[in-house]
Amino acid sequence: MRYETGFTISTDIAQTPADPLPAQTGFTLLRYRVSNFRSVMDSGWLDADRVTALIGVNESGKTNLLLPL
Repeated sequence: MRYETGFTISTDIAQTPADPLPAQTGFTLLRYRVSNFRSVMDSGWLDADRVTALIGVNESGKTNLLLPL
């Protein structure tokens, strides 16, 4: 079985002179796509830049969207 995932990751972190906080290191996951993984045939592109929770009924596939990450 073949698993495919696609990611768009932003690593562009800029600090302006007016910003008193130091620049953060790391990345921000902007969007991702899961295909051919468990019950997910193709999720399409999912925007994830401000997601804090996935909500749904039991057995709806929430975990199958997170495990490939």
